[in-house]
Formats: sequence, structure tokens, C-alpha cells
Amino acid sequence: YPREKASKKRTFVKSQFFSEEEWKILVIKSTQSLPAAPSTIAEALVWIAQLGGYPARKNDGHPGTIVLWRGRKRLMDLTEGCRLASQFRDLWVISG
Repeated sequence: YPREKASKKRTFVKSQFFSEEEWKILVIKSTQSLPAAPSTIAEALVWIAQLGGYPARKNDGHPGTIVLWRGRKRLMDLTEGCRLASQFRDLWVISG
């Protein structure tokens, strides 16, 4: 569904495809900062594809279904890791 929408150059609406937490993790992982939002759905899909191994070079074609699936799975894993880290951060003690 997002892949078909990307070809229409629509403005990205994070709540259509991602939770708030997933969106923040995706943007921070991809850009190392937290801008307001990706400008298009296509940009967000490239970020997901890059998580799945897509190189995103100038002459590469559009990312395929498999690399998008891998990227989406990795985003889900990163999100779960962040949830666990925030739930248990008080339990971890770093000794020096």
C-alpha cells in the first residue's frame, strides 16, 4: 500500500503507516536528527529500504518488495528494542 502511494509524490503523513515511536526511530536512524517529517512517502520508503539493505545509489531502481519487507522488519525490531530499553533503563546499572 505505501509503495503504490509513493509513486504519486504525496506528502508524507506519518500516522498513515507508522506509530509515533516507529516514525521517530526511522527518522533518527536515517538522518541522525529529528526533522518535522519526511517530505514524501517515497523518501520514507527509501529509508525503510535502506534498513533492509537497499544501497540507494543514484542509478539504482526503486526498492523491491523483499528489501522493503526486510527494512520494515528491522524497524519493528528497533522499535521493540527501544521499548524494552525504556522500560528497563532503571534496572541497568553501569559500573565503572
